[in-house]
Amino acid sequence: MAKKVLIDPKAARNFYAGRANEAKVQKDELQFTHFPSRSSKKSAPLTEKPPELSVESKFLSACENGDLEAVKEIIDDEIKDKNGETSPVLRKILNEWKTAFGKTGFMFAAFNGHKKLVQFLLTFKELDLEQRDVEGQDALAIANSGSDLDFNSKMHVATVIAEELLKRGISSQSK
Repeated sequence: MAKKVLIDPKAARNFYAGRANEAKVQKDELQFTHFPSRSSKKSAPLTEKPPELSVESKFLSACENGDLEAVKEIIDDEIKDKNGETSPVLRKILNEWKTAFGKTGFMFAAFNGHKKLVQFLLTFKELDLEQRDVEGQDALAIANSGSDLDFNSKMHVATVIAEELLKRGISSQSK
């Protein structure tokens, strides 16, 4: 059985681009370099369960997918565990649980047009509607940019957010 070898990617790229001199190989003498096979590494047995998602990840995922019941359950479980310190715990869940890009669960729900979830999250006075992601967008701007949503879905969610901004006396202008 022949030993598998891979062509050095840089040499192959240069060779096929017609720059054989840069790759220091001749057309008839293409050199092969052996790289360890990826399959030679030991992999985890298939019986192992994938790592459990953190509560924060579950919350963000539930918001992204519009799973209102899962969001309610996570909020209830977290509040019960904290001996009645509702406001600080809710502030953390609603405002500090973010992705690396600064998107909160509320922003995910707004972006994906989950009107009922957006309305539910807006019932919490602890929700900071002035928060912005790393691109400087607030929830209203994110709702308006909803990816695969039709115009009506975007406007329904954006209207709900805009009404709440007005109730709270908040301006949604770029900072």
